[in-house]
Amino acid sequence: GEFSVYGEGEVLTIITYGNGFYLSMQAKNEIEKKIKKKIKVIDLRWLAPINYEGLISNIEKCKNILIVDECRKTGCHGEGILGELLSVLNGKSKIELHAAKDSFIPLGVSATSTLPSKESIVQKAVDLING
Repeated sequence: GEFSVYGEGEVLTIITYGNGFYLSMQAKNEIEKKIKKKIKVIDLRWLAPINYEGLISNIEKCKNILIVDECRKTGCHGEGILGELLSVLNGKSKIELHAAKDSFIPLGVSATSTLPSKESIVQKAVDLING
């Protein structure tokens, strides 16, 4: 599967898919305003198999990588991506996974309360960059 890249810059890359992509694109402008630098968002578009070779050549110069996954943290796709990138990039980049909280799925108005939001993505990104 092939991914799509939006934006440029080496300070931060967000790797995501699905609803996480939609929210990350909303967060992108806000993050860029806060840090006064351009960032990159990668939409994986395809989860199996992931083109790690292409992905890594796209992010290896990036200082900070934030994986945004709307699934619950334990056992999500982002967990495998995190493991793969950590082993290959070997400390060259700071990498963090921002996923939904491990919980039962609430109903009604609470349905999105455990999920990443535009605001939480902005916060995680800025915290990651500021170390």
